[in-house]
Amino acid sequence: MLNKILIVKFWQGERIYSSKLTSKWGEARNKMLTKFSKLRVIYDKTCAYQEGLIEKRKIKSAGWPLYWQILSLTIGGILGIIYLLGMLIR
Repeated sequence: MLNKILIVKFWQGERIYSSKLTSKWGEARNKMLTKFSKLRVIYDKTCAYQEGLIEKRKIKSAGWPLYWQILSLTIGGILGIIYLLGMLIR
């Protein structure tokens, strides 16, 4: 549940969920934050939440734009594969 919330909110940084989901997501968020107090800062930055409330208006995403995320992931993946192949060949 924890990973699901973080990833979904991070990849859709531009969009804030509608009020239908507010109660469920709010409950999950509060549970998560009480258990994992260290994540409060990261979570609030990436999700553009204000403490205790979800706003309907669009908020600029706190993280990188989506294309930079995808680009960095692909480059990292390619480098990782090259590294692993090098280890196997040796």
